[in-house]
Amino acid sequence: MLGAVGEALAFAEGLVTTELNAATDNPLVFDDAILSGRKLSRAAIALALDVIGIALATLAGLAERRIERIVNPDLSSGSRPSSRGIRASSPGL
Repeated sequence: MLGAVGEALAFAEGLVTTELNAATDNPLVFDDAILSGRKLSRAAIALALDVIGIALATLAGLAERRIERIVNPDLSSGSRPSSRGIRASSPGL
């Protein structure tokens, strides 16, 4: 799962890099002037940010589940709290 998160972040980085290095506008050429809007395409950047959001939500969900398995005695496969680095009198993390 962590590999998929890394791949998603690399994909988003590639999208942003390509967009920032691209010539995305079409200039209007007249007899005496060249007009360019110099507009960055927002769609590719928005897609990259969506991918980053999904990847970070996945990463947060995985981290939360791992912490729950460590601190919840019912999910920790019967190991004692002291073997998990948690003092028995500790009320939480």
